[in-house]
Amino acid sequence: MKLRISLAALLATVASVANAQATIQSDTGRTIISAGGQARQRTAPDRATLYFMVEPQAMSVDEASSRLPVVEKAVLDTLRRLGVPANAIQSFSSGVMPYRNSMNPSMGGPSFAGRSMIRVELSRLDQLPAITAAALAKGATSISAPTLSYSGADSVRRALLPQAFQQAQREAEALAHAAGGRLGRLIDVSTTQQPNYFNEANQMVFVSAMSYDNGQRITPTAPVMVYVTTRWVLLR
Repeated sequence: MKLRISLAALLATVASVANAQATIQSDTGRTIISAGGQARQRTAPDRATLYFMVEPQAMSVDEASSRLPVVEKAVLDTLRRLGVPANAIQSFSSGVMPYRNSMNPSMGGPSFAGRSMIRVELSRLDQLPAITAAALAKGATSISAPTLSYSGADSVRRALLPQAFQQAQREAEALAHAAGGRLGRLIDVSTTQQPNYFNEANQMVFVSAMSYDNGQRITPTAPVMVYVTTRWVLLR
């Protein structure tokens, strides 16, 4: 069985970290070496998804119902004016519902609230501070922390595969030599990958409940990782 991987040329361009592990076991008269290799590369996000809550309050159902589309339109118009493409914005209206002041239920005040959720997908993270500040100024009542992702994660994973495999092979060769033999043919190989993620605590750097402003934000990073598992015949 031959393993064909043609991505070796990409290894020179991938800054990454690799780890490996290996074991020896018996299998129907054969001695098998199982070895794994891991490779990873840190990436910075280039996409963000966040949600704006529009929840105008009123003393009556009719008033809340009439205020909701007005505030929603003001937020939507602001997003478009700031350059967010129309196909990157979705709004979901939940109509009007009873409202209760959760901080102090005994106090009087608005009895009803309209509710609409606006979903925004951004391909420019530098827009986040200005967009969140402007949306709040136009009537958005809350904004979720953005879900950040990296669009090139699949390409990075494919580039990391040869490095993870080679690390697993080196580990298997070392174990075979330590056992007084040499590495034989490859029986099988498989790969698993971990999702590209960004720590939620870092996401909150972009959107803080205490201060929405146009200030700069620190972009978090997260690793793209692949793990290759191989099995080889041990020859003595």
